[in-house]
Amino acid sequence: MIMNNNKLIQKNFIAGFFDTDGGRRGNGIGFTMKNQKLQLDTSILLNNLNIKHYKESWLNKKYNSRYYGIKINTSQTKMFLYEFPL
Repeated sequence: MIMNNNKLIQKNFIAGFFDTDGGRRGNGIGFTMKNQKLQLDTSILLNNLNIKHYKESWLNKKYNSRYYGIKINTSQTKMFLYEFPL
């Protein structure tokens, strides 16, 4: 399980996740996902790595489906982009 691994493995996991499900979110960067449990687990990992962020969710009216997001605080964006092996 990723949560029990060292910080380097956690950073690599987050980097890979960002490569596939991350990107620009408004004027910052973050993740979008369909699964709330994944959002919560990703938030825990980011907390372990001292990355300030916030969680959000919204209803896509076109598909009547709930989506979950994590947005990295803008003050942390540069550090995130440089310290994670993206």
